[in-house]
Formats: sequence, structure tokens, C-alpha cells
Amino acid sequence: MKKFLIFISVVLCITGCRDKNMIPDDDLMGIISDAYMADAYLREFADNYDRDTLTFMQPILDKYGYTIDQMEYTFRKMSTRKTSPLPRLIDKVVTDYAERLKRYRRGYEISLRWDTLANKRATLELMLDSMYASKVEDLKKTHFELPMYRSGIYTITMSYRIDSADNNRGYLIRYTLKDTTDAKTRMVGSVWLGKMGRRAFSVTDVEVDARKYNLMDITFLSPNNSMKFVGDPKVSIDTMMVTYRPPIEKARELNYEHYFGIFNRHADNFKVYENKKDSSALRPGFRVPYAIDNNNRR
Repeated sequence: MKKFLIFISVVLCITGCRDKNMIPDDDLMGIISDAYMADAYLREFADNYDRDTLTFMQPILDKYGYTIDQMEYTFRKMSTRKTSPLPRLIDKVVTDYAERLKRYRRGYEISLRWDTLANKRATLELMLDSMYASKVEDLKKTHFELPMYRSGIYTITMSYRIDSADNNRGYLIRYTLKDTTDAKTRMVGSVWLGKMGRRAFSVTDVEVDARKYNLMDITFLSPNNSMKFVGDPKVSIDTMMVTYRPPIEKARELNYEHYFGIFNRHADNFKVYENKKDSSALRPGFRVPYAIDNNNRR
């Protein structure tokens, strides 16, 4: 707003007379209000705000069908009046800005709620298991392979407790994204598991591009290779879980489909899930995320 008021001051100092029509008060208020909003937006999102006011004034004037010359003329004429309407217009602009800001913030809050609902509705549980590891051989039971059918966020979750009697210094959750058609295409990651002697919780989001990777290899309880493994583990795990969440655009689409799509398509031709059991290690009823018939693929 400060930059815009400086602009107004400069305009009022310009001398000379042009034969131009005055901009009506309502349109002038709209122009100033839009300029105020644009200036506030740019200051909010630009790290180094150093833009000429005229840069964003011109599109605003184009929107209302006026030129910069007409605006200069209007301010010049106002400055010659004994009682200038400009202070009254500025007061209206401030009120209008406050109301617009309130609407925008309300709309933003609503969009966040809808996105939260969309993500919740679109999240799928791909696998869930639990166990107690008391022998080195048990570590093999924490290894799983999951096919990657859709791009999105795959969340690796584990609730665990490493007993204080466990003499091993550290464990990791290890995961590897692979392209089974190209052994060289892979991405490796790991998550440190703290040895706290009490229940702990680990959550890791892995963004997967299914065009690049088609398999996730996960070991929920893996010895830290940089530390000496001295004995049998003593770790209880009540949750080893992987969930899938599609990109937010897809989640929004599915949420919209849930509430409004019943009127726009034949439900008999659309399947949200395809029942498929991929491995005995996976939870019964393993579901491929969002399998859609070929005739209805989007």
C-alpha cells in the first residue's frame, strides 16, 4: 500500500492539463482496491519486492477500460477541488480490502478442509503386520516387497519398542525403490530407529513416480551396518504399515467423484479397487490403488 500511495503522490504532483474524461468514483475505488490487493500479494510472495508500481497498474487499468493518462487526469482534477473525494475513496478501499481479505481467508480455510478430507478419503492401507523379533532370523520377517501401481505418497509407518536388554546399538528402516526392468534404476533411503526402551513411532513419506519405479523393497527392522551387531534382537513391533496417498489433484478428483459424480457416470462401469492378493506377506485383501477399467481410464 505504501508504494501505491507514493505513486498517487507522484501523480498529484504532475503538472499540465489534458483533455481527458474523469474516471467515475466507483471505478476509481475498484482500481485502487485492486492495486492495493496486488501490492499486498507481491509483498507477501516476493522475497525482494522491488517492482515498479506501473508494472501491475497497467493490467488493472486495462481491466476497467482506462488508461494511465485518464487516471493522472482524474487525480489532477481532484486535487483542484476544495473538498477532494480521495480521502473518502481511500476509506472505502480500506473497508473493501478488509472484506475481500476475510472472504479469501475463509475460502482458503475451506479449501484446506476439503484437501484434508480428500487426502483422508483417498488414502489406502496397502499392508499391515506386527511381530516380536527375538532372533536374528526374525529380521527376515520384517522384509516386504510392494508393487508400485500409482504415483503418489507412500507412507512407511512403524510403532515399536526396542527393549533395554537389547545389546545391539542401532536399527534402521531401509527402503529401496526399483525398476525391475532396469537394475540400475533405484533409490535407497533409511530411517534411524531410536533405542529408547519405550514405545516409539516412526513415520516416513516417500514420493514415488510410478513411471520410474515399479517396486518398493522395505525392511522394517534392519541392523545398522556401521555398528557391530552383537546379539539377538529384542524388539516388539505392533505396527508395520504402508499406506498410499495419490497426488492431491487425483485426491480432489476422487473426492469430487464421491460427492457429485454419481450424476455424471454409470456406476456399473467404474471400479475403485481391484481385489488382488499379491503376497502372503501382505494383509489379506491387498488392494491395488485405484484400478480403473480400460474403457474408463483417465
